[in-house]
Order: sequence, then structure tokens, then C-alpha cells
Amino acid sequence: MPLRRNTISVLYIDDDPSLLEIGKAFLELSGQFSVATTEYPLSVMDLLENQEYDCIISDYQMPVLDGIGLLQQIRRQYAELPFILFTGKGREEVVIQAFDAGADYYVQKGRDVQSQFRELSHKIRLAVEKRYADRALRESEERYRNVVQDQNEFICRFRPDGTYIFANNAFCRTFGVDEDAVINRRFTPLMPAEDARAIRKHLASLMRDYPQGTIEHRILFPDGSVRWHQWIDRAIFSETGALVEYQSVGRDITEQKIAEMNLIKTNDELRSAFEQLTATEEELRTSYLDLAQSQHQLEEREIILNAIIQASPIPQFVIDKNHRVLYWNQALAAYSGIAAHEIVGTDQHWRAFYKEKRPCIADLLVDKAEDQMPEWYLDRLEKSRLIDGAYSATDFFSHMGFEGKWLHFTAGLIRDRNGAIIGAVETLEDVTDQKLKEAELAREHQELAASFEQLAATEEELRNNYEQLRLLEGDLRRSHELYRGVVEDQTELICRFRPDGTIVFANNAYCRYFHTSQKEITGRIFRPEVFVDERDKVRETFRALMPDNPVASVDQRTVLPDGTIRWQHWVDRAIFDARGMLVEYQSVGRDITDVKMAELKLQRKNEMLHAAYEQLAAAEEELRASFTELDESRQRIRESEERYRAVVEGQTELICRFRPDGTFVFVNEAYCRYLKMSREEIIGRAILPEIPAEERERLARHFKGLTPEHPVGRIDHQTILPGGAVTWQSWVDQAIYDENGRLVEYQSVGRDISDYKKAVRELRESEKKYREKIAEPTTTSGNGHPADQRPGA
Repeated sequence: MPLRRNTISVLYIDDDPSLLEIGKAFLELSGQFSVATTEYPLSVMDLLENQEYDCIISDYQMPVLDGIGLLQQIRRQYAELPFILFTGKGREEVVIQAFDAGADYYVQKGRDVQSQFRELSHKIRLAVEKRYADRALRESEERYRNVVQDQNEFICRFRPDGTYIFANNAFCRTFGVDEDAVINRRFTPLMPAEDARAIRKHLASLMRDYPQGTIEHRILFPDGSVRWHQWIDRAIFSETGALVEYQSVGRDITEQKIAEMNLIKTNDELRSAFEQLTATEEELRTSYLDLAQSQHQLEEREIILNAIIQASPIPQFVIDKNHRVLYWNQALAAYSGIAAHEIVGTDQHWRAFYKEKRPCIADLLVDKAEDQMPEWYLDRLEKSRLIDGAYSATDFFSHMGFEGKWLHFTAGLIRDRNGAIIGAVETLEDVTDQKLKEAELAREHQELAASFEQLAATEEELRNNYEQLRLLEGDLRRSHELYRGVVEDQTELICRFRPDGTIVFANNAYCRYFHTSQKEITGRIFRPEVFVDERDKVRETFRALMPDNPVASVDQRTVLPDGTIRWQHWVDRAIFDARGMLVEYQSVGRDITDVKMAELKLQRKNEMLHAAYEQLAAAEEELRASFTELDESRQRIRESEERYRAVVEGQTELICRFRPDGTFVFVNEAYCRYLKMSREEIIGRAILPEIPAEERERLARHFKGLTPEHPVGRIDHQTILPGGAVTWQSWVDQAIYDENGRLVEYQSVGRDISDYKKAVRELRESEKKYREKIAEPTTTSGNGHPADQRPGA
């Protein structure tokens, strides 16, 4: 909008030269007007092309072209230019014609010259002020509309019947619709039924006294993806209290939800580890036989934990059909000392195991080169009994560690829905301790008496350490709740400013945050004090904004007016004109200080937990139990749904998901093969595997014991397969609840442990024989306690 001048420029048209002279003198006498005059109405359009005027004054009755005709000509090119008809004709039809043609005011000439020119001056000021006010209002409305349309948040307004009256660009882009397809129509995104019910209940709860609320729910997109959204909804009521509209502001929080779920999984794993250590501490006070049994239980639980693919502590990698690494998990990175960013996207995965390039089992499977496997693995390779085309092998690597290591590999193919090979997954396990166990047990038998004495001395220390771990776990849970609360309650800070720092818009949240007001900063240069360590980073962020890359985000610290230092996350957008010239910046920020502090506290708590865990592992040095340190895995999985499903299908574990009435909603290929049934025979039906009678009551108690506070449990039980064979499985079951605490589904991950159970029985029989033997008065020599000869050692 052009800046207003100190004087108002006026073009006065009248065929009477004397009246022009009087009018010009009177109007300019006040110093508020600059008046140009002409006797020729036909020259007005040329004058307007060469000079800008704030207002036009015209007589009505003039030769060639009267005032109404002149007004019509001006309105065709200058629709907003104020026009005042100043004439001695007072007929009603002339007034009507003038206003119909677009005149702003009508002033009638009279005998009292001073009065008529005072009225004329007043009408000029009113017309010009109205013009500037209208133009400022339009530009202000356009600026506010641009601010709303440029938001990354989804903004919409709709009536109680669901008819949308506004939706910004971010809303339309997110849901893949045009604005015309939404406005003045009912639009309902696809979502799960329970989420739709929760939204209706949420909107119904908004009252005049409490008009605002926040809700999180899922959205189902046409491509099959599921995204989490957080919405802040405000109900708008009329003066009589009637509900008129809703206004909603939303944003995508899918990554935050994934991080929260990963954190819950990590907490569950830590809790399971603590429970294992509690069992171990209890059994340290019993006999040698109880100690051995505790060791088996710990190893069994470690195997169960390793089956959780999302945060698997088992070293694992995935390759595509071109031998390029797609996935290199944290456990493998820690074990091999090779970071994921060095390997992912390359075919260098062999470096973790071999000195020279050679194929791994996964490479041979992808190439369908099973006939070459004996060449590389001799007789150490065997087929999987559960998955067709899967193989495992155990090999010794003399160049690893100080004395070499024994590694056990398992690899299986990954196929798409059409059965085509798209890659392979391979896991490894360090079985050096198991291989050395047999030799070590003979020496441990001789040292057992001394070990018991040492264990008794450390029993009290273990109990104290466990109590400390329990307290630390409570702190970790509270830290998690604090982090979530901070994210949900944030208020966005929005401002718009020119390259020189002049603020053209700032919302109330921005002003409150920096202890100022819109009146104090709008139209002035206002730069919050960026923390000295962050200034170069912030400057580089703004310098990098270009027409082809106008948006960037940055985390920074700012020194507030009261001296406090706060963290913010800013999304900055550079706005360019049609010529590519930088016009303005728009910034949307939120305070993330509490999140930063919560993350720091969470990191410190995890470090304390891991230190305590290592201390417990050291106390059990004599038992030679290897506890792999539990690292928190926050790696966000961004693989497509096809690859994720393929990886799950390629697992050797049995994975299923079913409702409380037993209806299956998902089973993987291993589960189908194990029961010798197809997926079509299982999905959507309540198929209960046959359980021996003596196991049913224990299994029912197990599922009843799952609660919202303790949703995960483990159980070993027998199952009668369709062919009549009785097998043992180990299952980790998780109860899944909705936001109202209602049980929705169960998810189970299991594996066949029949061979393990058989080995345990043989071990116990061997222990019994050994005890009978040592009960004899004579001393015998041998290669170690029979109970120590664990299967697979």
C-alpha cells in the first residue's frame, strides 16, 4: 500500500474558471489539500495517467461531457478513486444517477461559500480516509490469509453438520484434495472406527465455558499408510450460546508416536531384564542346582528378547536382491564396530566377518546358489525346519578378538506378495561362550565352593543394586511422561518479517513469549537475542533459503528479556516475489526447552541404568553368564510397508495377532507352516490350537494376568499339531488396549523350543546320575559335572 502523504492531492473539474479559483484557494488555505484544476472534462483521463490524485471533485453540468459521464469514464479504469459531485443542481434524479454511477459523496453548491467549501473539505477527508481504510483492510486480510495458508499445520473450519467453510493449503495437501472439493461440502477422512467415535465424543465435550480441547487419532490414507495426527479444536458459539462452528489446527505426530512406542518397548525390555536379575539374585541363595537352573532361565529369556524385531538386540542385517545393505541394526554396529552409515547402501557387509570379500549366506540365497554353500561352509550348514529356503551355520573366526570367536548365522529369503525374491535377512549370534562352556564347566566345578562363598558376600550388594534400579526405572517412566506432556501442550510462535528485521506480523503467543505486544513490535525492527553459540548456525540457515529451497528448520537457544535461556524449534520460510527477489520471511516456532531437558535427563538415567546393569554382570563373573548390554534403540524405521511386511514374513519366529474372542487378524508365514495351514484358513476365524488338558488352566491364568499396567508376559507350553505331534513353544504375549483401557487385541511372538526342552530333560537326568555318583564314598575323576554339559555348549 502506498504511504499516505501529508497533504491530500485533489483534481477539481468545473467549466467556471472563477469557481475553480475560489475553490482552489479555499481548500489550500488549510494546508491539508493540494488542488489541481481544469475546465476541460475530456482532459481528465490524460491527467490521471500522468499524475496520481487522492480525490476527484467535479461539477455536474458541463459542456461536451457532464459530471455523470466523466464519473462513468473514471470508474472503468479507477474503480477505487474517490469521486465527489459538486454542483448547483439539487434534483433528486441527479443524486440517484451520481450514486448509481459510483460517486462517493454529493455536495450541493449554495450561496454561503464558506459553508459549502467546509462541507466539501469534510467530504474529501472522509472519502480519502475511507479509501485508505478499505485498502488497508484488504491488505491486512490478504496478509492474514497468507500467514494461514503458509502454515505447516493443517487449519480448517467447519459447521456442526460437517460442512467445511475453510481449509488451508497444508490441509488440502495432506489429504490429497482440492479446496473446491472440500469447501461447502461434507468431508470426512478415513480413520479407524474407534478413532471416529473418540472424535465425536471429543467434539461433543466442547462447551461454551470450555471451548478448546486436544485429541490425537489415526488417519488411514489411500496408499494404505496410517499416520497419527494431533488436533487442537475450538468450538465457536454465538452470543445466545448456540454452537456455530468448529476451528481445528492439526499437525502430523507420527514420528513422535513411533518414538514413544519405541521408548515403551525399551522400558519393557529393561523391566524384563530386571525381572531376570531378580530371579537370579533369588536363586543365588540356594544350591548349585538352583543356580544352574537360573542360568538356563536367563538364557531362555535372552532368546525371547532377541525375537523382538523392532528393537532387536540380535545383530542383524538385510540386503536387497542386488546385495546392497538396506538395514544394519544397532546391535550389529556395536558388535562389529562398523557404523550403519558406512555400510547401508553398499555391498560391504562381509567386512564385519571376513578379512577378504566373500559371500555370506544371505548372498548365496539371493543368488539361488545353494549348490555353492558346501564350498564356503563345508558341513557346518543346515536347513531351517520352519522356513523353506532358510539356512543356518556355525563357524569359527580366528581373527576376531584375542583368541577368535564362534558365530552362529541364520539367513532367510525375503519375498514380496507375489513370491518374488526381493532380498534376504541374516542374523548372527556370538556362541563363543557356549563353545567354551564345556571346558570351562570342568574348572568351574572345582571352583564352585569358592564361588558360593563369594556369591553369599555379594547377595546383599545385589539386593541394594536392584532397589536402586527399581527407583531409576521409576524416574525413567516419569521422565517419559514429562516429555510427552511437553510435546502435547506446546503453542506455536508465528511471526513474519522483512529482510531488514522489520516485523509485519506476530501472533499473541509470539508476543507473550518475548514479553512484548503486537503494538510495540509491528512495523519495527525486532530481533530476539540468539544465544552466542547458535548465531552462526541461525545465519547459515537463513542464507541457505533460496527460491528452489525456501523452507528450513533449526533448533536454537534464545536469551529472553528476563535473562532466561530457552530452546526453540523454528520452521523458517523465505518468501520471494515473481522476479525471485526476497520479500519477507515467515517463521513458525515452538518452545522445546522441556523436551531438550527431558531428553538430557533421559540420557543420564539410561547411562545410570546401564552402569548398574554392568555392575550386576560383574558380580556374576564366576557364573560366566554373558549379559549383552541393553542399548536404547531410537532408530526410526522408514522402510515401506512392503519391505517391512517382507522382513516380518522372513522371520523364523511364529508371529500372530488375534482378538479377545480368538479371531486371528494377522499371521506370518512361519506360523502358517508350523500349523500346516494357509493364511486364508486362519485370518478372520477363531482357530484355537489344541492344547493338552493339563496346560489349559495355566494358559488361561497367563492371559488373565495381562493388564494395562503389565501388558507383556511370557509362557512356555505344549501344543498338539494337526498331525498329532506334541511340541513345546515359548511365547511372548502382549495385550493391546485402546485409550479407554479396553482390551482390543493380543500380539504373540513365539518359537519352537522342543529341542531345548529335550536337552533340559537330558541335562536333569545327567545331573541325577552325577549326584548319585558323587554320593558314593570313593572319589572319581572326569571331565566336569554332567549337569554342566548344556545342550549347544
